[in-house]
Amino acid sequence: MRESTRIQLEKWVSGESVHNTEIDECCPDFSCCKSGVKTDKATKIKFYEAVMSGDEDTKMSMLFGFLGELMAITENTHRVHIAGSPDQKQEAKG
Repeated sequence: MRESTRIQLEKWVSGESVHNTEIDECCPDFSCCKSGVKTDKATKIKFYEAVMSGDEDTKMSMLFGFLGELMAITENTHRVHIAGSPDQKQEAKG
């Protein structure tokens, strides 16, 4: 994990949503770039623990949940763009 990502996650858990400008990455719940997103601390801690322990299933499930919440609050008002760099690949399980 990049140091900038770890710092961003720790700030996010403590209540400070900051966009990771080093790698142009939003907080897991997109709260750094979309006002009105309110993720409770227990959920943030659960996500942080999943990331730190390598629990990819929980991490991905929660990320999809955050994305769904973002899409629900931006419906018909904003476009949501999902992006990644070509060097970011996740191997399929199974």
